[in-house]
Amino acid sequence: MRRPGRYWTKLLLHSLVVTAATILVTSAILYGVFQDISIRLNNRSVMDKLNQTAYSARFLKEAAVASTMQIYFDNDVKRYLNTDREPDIEVSNALNSMVSYLNATNYIYSVSLYNGATDSLLSTRTFSEVDEKEFVTSYIRGRIGKKADLKPIPRKLLDSSASASPRRYQNVYTYVMFDYSMPDRHIDNAVVLNIREDWIQDTMQSMNATPDSDTFVMDQTGTVINHPKKDMFLTAIAGESPIRRILASGQDSGYFRADIDGERSVVTYVASDVMGWTFVNVMPLDVILKDVIQLRDRTIFISLLLLMVGMSLSYGISRRMYSPVERLTRHLVPSGAAWENGPATRDEFEYIEGMYQEIRKKHDTLEDSLRGHAELARASFIKQLVLQGTAPASGIRDSHSDTGL
Repeated sequence: MRRPGRYWTKLLLHSLVVTAATILVTSAILYGVFQDISIRLNNRSVMDKLNQTAYSARFLKEAAVASTMQIYFDNDVKRYLNTDREPDIEVSNALNSMVSYLNATNYIYSVSLYNGATDSLLSTRTFSEVDEKEFVTSYIRGRIGKKADLKPIPRKLLDSSASASPRRYQNVYTYVMFDYSMPDRHIDNAVVLNIREDWIQDTMQSMNATPDSDTFVMDQTGTVINHPKKDMFLTAIAGESPIRRILASGQDSGYFRADIDGERSVVTYVASDVMGWTFVNVMPLDVILKDVIQLRDRTIFISLLLLMVGMSLSYGISRRMYSPVERLTRHLVPSGAAWENGPATRDEFEYIEGMYQEIRKKHDTLEDSLRGHAELARASFIKQLVLQGTAPASGIRDSHSDTGL
């Protein structure tokens, strides 16, 4: 005879489904909440780092401007800039002064002096003099008549002292301080100070939120002016979707999610009005959610463990709860009948309900039959009494107690 268990199976399945659904829904909600919290906390930290980097870059700019002005007003430098010839003593003294400033700092790459009277260039580094003079004169002519300011100019300098192949470039920020004569706009002199790009990059890396993220700087046109990858210097990236979003936002700071190089990442940016630069940090989303992912994996493992424990407990509890139902169902199965004729397609409560209705129906039928039999017995007794005139008194009550006489 097959072992019953449809109701027990339903009870067990319901318990398991409720337990599993509760664990999964709760875990999904908590994972989403923790994910949002982690992203917000990370971006708050990254934004603070970017603000510190922007402030440090501003400080570096002020130091570079101060160095440029100090060199410009140096006595030996002034004598060289204001002479209409190139005596060796003036050249030597000016060059020694520039070298002393160069050795006193670790961020100056080179210093150049342009004398407009002699159209000569004196530099602490070996450059292409023609290219350098062309840059100085074209830049100054473009600034004549405009408000004087000392803003960094990102440039790539070709080191002429290096071998021809491969060509070696130095990424620098150039500051130019100059004098010119009106109204002929003749350039009198200029001091050109080149600052190493590494100086700002080292500062950015020291404040980087995590080694797995990239922090770079771009100007208002979307041109990279500082990047961990040297070959990205002066690369135009304004056409990339995340950069377009930053430039079009019009906000001083913010963050958003974007796909970068096929990887889901969070882009955080801070704009500096003083510098005209935007500091951008790109961090993979998996790095931000590293702890949350570990927590998720642990939660899944613990949930599966609890689910297995819950299955064992549910099995034992539901089996114990089902035991009286099973005994009652077995008693209701007709003697000698196979269980397959019992609740094969119904659960036990449905079968018990059906058996109860059947028993109730048989009880009502039997009660109606007894009621009809009592009426017939009463009529027969009265007929016998009338015809014979008498009836034995003894045993009447016992023999006709079921007729109600």
